[in-house]
Amino acid sequence: MWTDRAEDPPRFSRRWFRRVAADFRRERAAFGLRSTLREFAFRAIHHVVSFKVLRGIYLAGADARFTECPTGFTGGFLDSETLERVSLDRRYDLPPEFVSEALGRGDACYGVLDGDRVVSYGWYTHAPTKINDDLWLHFDQAYVYRYKGLTLEPYRGRRFHAITMARTLDAWRARGYRGMLAYVEANNLSSLKSVYRLGYETFGRVFILRILRRHLIFNSPGCKAFGFRVVAERRRARSRAWTWGAALGRWMLAPLFAGSDGDRRGTGR
Repeated sequence: MWTDRAEDPPRFSRRWFRRVAADFRRERAAFGLRSTLREFAFRAIHHVVSFKVLRGIYLAGADARFTECPTGFTGGFLDSETLERVSLDRRYDLPPEFVSEALGRGDACYGVLDGDRVVSYGWYTHAPTKINDDLWLHFDQAYVYRYKGLTLEPYRGRRFHAITMARTLDAWRARGYRGMLAYVEANNLSSLKSVYRLGYETFGRVFILRILRRHLIFNSPGCKAFGFRVVAERRRARSRAWTWGAALGRWMLAPLFAGSDGDRRGTGR
């Protein structure tokens, strides 16, 4: 997923509870206890039933404005020593175990540096990738998938995320890859505007309905050309009723969203 901020901590972890408590205090101060309780009730429902739409996007050629680093900054793939160093700084949201696992898979991280300080980074992989606790993203390995990125707070607003993607695209194409893939949640309009400005185009959508810990997933026809699909991790054998229900749901969703891939650019559609 394309992002320019720290990812949410794992649900029910200590960091997750601290964030929930901080959110509650902040919203109570701003909106009062009654409104805050109502909002958190809706959030609780969302943990039981949720629906999201992911826009699959690809980049085959980047805007030339983003291929050069600003004066005083440098860019390049980060070595293991640099990544181990930044993993000790919580601002980067790169726990040591994440870095070790990613490098072990052969993933690469490109960064923009201010002197020796990493100010922005993005991770890239060529293999199926876990996008949350239950879902995996698969894609055609003729492409590279960008799955994690962050810019430090003091450097945001200077388009460093676009610079990292534009510069890495040239590097991957030189190695024989066709381009870069990513996804953005369809309601994240600011991120969509940013990636379209760089040159990304939408090729398809993934519709995900979650009820408790069960997922009903529909990958739109446009995803097929890129081998782009989201699949649920199989935790245990599903009941026959759920299997038939999921198949029926996909059959009903298909004609509803079959024409949705025609919109390749723009955030307001």
